[in-house]
Amino acid sequence: SPSPSPTAVPKAVVKLGTSSSLGGWIVDVSDRQGFMSAMNITLDRKESDPGSAAIAEDVDKKERDVGVLATDRLVQNAKNGQALIMIAGLVNKANLTLVAARDVPDFDGLKGKPIGHLDAKSASAAIVKRILEVKKLPKGEIPVIAFPDPGVVGAAVANGTVGASLVDPPRAGRLKGAGFTVLLEGLEVARDFQAEGLVVRPEWARQNEELVTRFVRAVIMAERWITNPANKKAAIDEMARSLGVNTIEATLVYEQYVERIDAIPHEGDIDQGGVRGVVELLGEVDALPDPKPEPARLADTTFVQRAKSIVGPR
Repeated sequence: SPSPSPTAVPKAVVKLGTSSSLGGWIVDVSDRQGFMSAMNITLDRKESDPGSAAIAEDVDKKERDVGVLATDRLVQNAKNGQALIMIAGLVNKANLTLVAARDVPDFDGLKGKPIGHLDAKSASAAIVKRILEVKKLPKGEIPVIAFPDPGVVGAAVANGTVGASLVDPPRAGRLKGAGFTVLLEGLEVARDFQAEGLVVRPEWARQNEELVTRFVRAVIMAERWITNPANKKAAIDEMARSLGVNTIEATLVYEQYVERIDAIPHEGDIDQGGVRGVVELLGEVDALPDPKPEPARLADTTFVQRAKSIVGPR
């Protein structure tokens, strides 16, 4: 007699909060390359500015099910007594670059000129603080200016408002492509740094374990596809579309984060040391009161382990 038909995977709509970031690009790939549809998942998307707190707020308020979130926002969410957890890693290295204005050839040329970054109570502020310390630049002589919009941070260095800006990958790609000088990569002063991950409400994850596992499976398949050298050109094309940059700029970003520093996890893994590194950075700029969140409680690796056991070895 014929074998019984396998049980159909139920269709599901997942409300996703995302942004034009490297993590957002990975989830875009999982969708556009058909990995989400293979899991019978449709994404209901809402876009927010990269690095903003809006995604954490939307997930916490049940307006979104899953969020592509910067880890410093996850940590700050825990500080405020709200409970979100990271269920998969998206970008496991520091993803910020200090780019100089046209008239600043090096760090000596930066003296007396301001540095722009995103938020005075974010990981970007702590990375700027570390840069000033490592390069022995007098803090009082170099003003630090926070801009709430990542686009403005990039524009400020492009138009010479600041001597340098600490910018995210899309802005760094555009500035590098236009010939601006990179003074330093954030990775040089923040070795242990979990930049972005997928976050959910713990109770929603418990109520939807099978769906969450499918979602993570689709993301792992996307990460494997992105980090496979055979897919480099197609992955760059996908990045250009996701980040709103041209192919040359996307190539610079891809080669930096995928090939040189291996920032994209191949299997959805979360760098627990990197989560701790973010907590420590936020403490350095007084962005966290004591007692600080315990990094181990901010992540749940259960779903990655389940998903990997189903997807199989790479």
